[in-house]
Amino acid sequence: APLKWAPEVFNVTLDVVTNLTHPAHYMLAAGSLGKARDGAVRTGVASRFFVLGKRDLFYFRRFKDKGPEQLFGEPRGRIPLSWISSVVVEADGLGISLRRLDGERAIQLVAHSEDSAQDWVTVLSAQIANVRDGLDE
Repeated sequence: APLKWAPEVFNVTLDVVTNLTHPAHYMLAAGSLGKARDGAVRTGVASRFFVLGKRDLFYFRRFKDKGPEQLFGEPRGRIPLSWISSVVVEADGLGISLRRLDGERAIQLVAHSEDSAQDWVTVLSAQIANVRDGLDE
């Protein structure tokens, strides 16, 4: 059956955020990346805080005026790793393309440095392989 990218799949509840330490959601990596906006109204790149879990890549919107009490920020979405076929660094060295299994439009991210882009590709690719091989339990 074809994959469905329904908006409700990307809803992250506060419960998911507060339970990132649950074994199903161990944090494997975290950091800031740009995420290409794909809306008809807003374009460009939005800064987001990403958290790689065992089965999902979560992203959050951080607020500058919230201070240190803000851990991740406002939950904005979740990308199931099982839906990603490959992760590649773009020719510019900063862009990261998450290619989808269904062949639809790739998810575009932007790192702050070439080293950061390569680190994200390495950890994402390894965890996607783990999910695919059933080693994410």
